[in-house]
Amino acid sequence: EALTPRDASGSALEKAPAAPEKAPEKARGQPSQATTKGLAVAKEAGTIRMDSVPAHAEDVKGFDGGVQRPMGEELPKSASAPGLTALQFKRELAFKEAMDRHIAAMEAHAAEAVAEKDAWDCHVNECLLQERDEIQARKERNHLNLHFLKHQMAMGEQKRKEQRKEDIEAASAHDFPSFSEVHPDEMKDFIKGQQEKVRQALDDQVRTNNTLRNLAKQKDLALELSQLQANREELAMLRKADRAKKAFDRESLATAWNADIRMKNIWKAI
Repeated sequence: EALTPRDASGSALEKAPAAPEKAPEKARGQPSQATTKGLAVAKEAGTIRMDSVPAHAEDVKGFDGGVQRPMGEELPKSASAPGLTALQFKRELAFKEAMDRHIAAMEAHAAEAVAEKDAWDCHVNECLLQERDEIQARKERNHLNLHFLKHQMAMGEQKRKEQRKEDIEAASAHDFPSFSEVHPDEMKDFIKGQQEKVRQALDDQVRTNNTLRNLAKQKDLALELSQLQANREELAMLRKADRAKKAFDRESLATAWNADIRMKNIWKAI
């Protein structure tokens, strides 16, 4: 029999198992074939499919049912992309979705700003056009009023010339130079008639001027009211846009804060 070595107590010592042969060491810094293959697949696909992640790799606290994984247990790698863990994949997916939402919100905000600028430019152009039309209309009214006054003065001058001509013809009658005295009552009636005609003409002129002035005031008042209403609507729109922007900023900050808290909880769980 072969002798077995014994210790001081007399019990037989077990023979230590032979050490396994060491595998040839890889070059330091050189990736494995599986890792290289996984990176190539991820690069070609652009992302990792959800069905490639094992079911037991999704039980991470903070994302699912809150199962606490033992600290010594290592997360398994995906079959299609061995270089990414489930946590890294979900983090990349959440970052991509958040970035898409942020870009969409920025595009919507830019479109809204462009629409507001176009509306404001259109409003300013309309106001300038209305002001130009009003100035032109006022000039035309002044020109018509001046023409009416000149015509009225010409008519009065023509009437005086005709009256003078009639007086000369009457003085050149056969009974000239015998003049008959005019009765005082007839003279008074004639003077009153002339005064009444002049008064009526002046009243008509004043009434016409007042009517034109009132129409101009009413038009100016209507324009001012419409401008005031437009300014109020624009101010309300700006306030609404400001409130919407503040609400969006608060929501974005709250979302970022919650995401940061969730990431910290996940890191604590890991």
